[in-house]
Amino acid sequence: MKNEYLLSIVIATHNRQKYAVHSIESILSYTSDSVEVVVSDTSESESLKTLLEKYNDTPRFKYTHHTQRLSMTENYNFAVESATGEYVCLIGDDDSVCPEIERVIELMKEREINVLSPRIITTYSWPDFITKIWGDKHAGKLYIDKFTGDWKKCNSKKQLQQALRNACQGTDDLPKLYHGIVQKTVLEKIKEKNGNYFLGISPDISIAVSLAAQTDEYYTLDYPVTIPGASGGSNTGRSALNKHKGSLDDDEHIKPFRDIRWDERIPRFFSVETTWSQAALETLHVYSLADKYNFARLISLCQTNHAEYGDKIAIAKRNCEELGVSISSWSLIVEKVKLKLNRVKNTLIRLTKPTPSGGKAVIANCENINEAVDKYVEFMNSK
Repeated sequence: MKNEYLLSIVIATHNRQKYAVHSIESILSYTSDSVEVVVSDTSESESLKTLLEKYNDTPRFKYTHHTQRLSMTENYNFAVESATGEYVCLIGDDDSVCPEIERVIELMKEREINVLSPRIITTYSWPDFITKIWGDKHAGKLYIDKFTGDWKKCNSKKQLQQALRNACQGTDDLPKLYHGIVQKTVLEKIKEKNGNYFLGISPDISIAVSLAAQTDEYYTLDYPVTIPGASGGSNTGRSALNKHKGSLDDDEHIKPFRDIRWDERIPRFFSVETTWSQAALETLHVYSLADKYNFARLISLCQTNHAEYGDKIAIAKRNCEELGVSISSWSLIVEKVKLKLNRVKNTLIRLTKPTPSGGKAVIANCENINEAVDKYVEFMNSK
């Protein structure tokens, strides 16, 4: 069956209308009729629907407001299911895309590329974004890193092996749907295998693991394709202030999830490291790869970053031993040394460019991501 659109840009949102309205408007302003925007909204009010009423007669704008709360993963699954484009790009509700995204997809079609993971080159910090180190120095600024325009083919299985050694902490070295571009047929194969596109409580990690497990190759591109936004109310904002942690029973992110399958070998508290691990392991079980997961790395990360949960970390370590995963004192030392060296390396890199921008081009006074995209276009045209 012929796809109705070349690309579906998919956004799942909840109670973040002040960001989402600008994100959606920016995309509709800078993309053609071959791009549809799919929004799945679980907000408690219909205010976003009201703000977007002017697009009611725009066929390529597909909006659904749910009357009952869905978990983040359920919301993502519904949104991607609704996409009818030949290719799909998933972004957050405070993000946007670069106008060149359609040209990028045309090149993907010419080169028969079905999975693309562009390097993140352009980022935007909303006016309410604050970090522990730099305070409000990033607020209202668009950052643009240097880029080459190079395409590179990557081996999916090798990258998955590396991710497993790293306890699946992030998606940077994996094929991505979140701020990536994937052919819808590939996603349908994942759903057929997994029962859904996303599993666990971190959708971006789950789909990255699935893409790596079910493909042989993917491409990276050193050119701006999407614009991730960092806002005060986002998980990125919470992480920047070191507040993205807490009890599994009390965290607002976790509450909508029903019947979470929490592996006993993961320390039982909410953090970036543990939620990424939960989603990765739930997905890895589908592919019979959970035994390749580096629990020593996870335990080391938790001991280093979250010492206040020492009792829960100790229980998880003991569960690892009881379930046949040996974590020796030496392996923990090795992992902690690796973590330390990596931090030293990152610190040295930052010291060479000791500013909030880290040497990137900076465009200030962007009140929202719609303005940021306008100024991005001006910047690119000037170059």
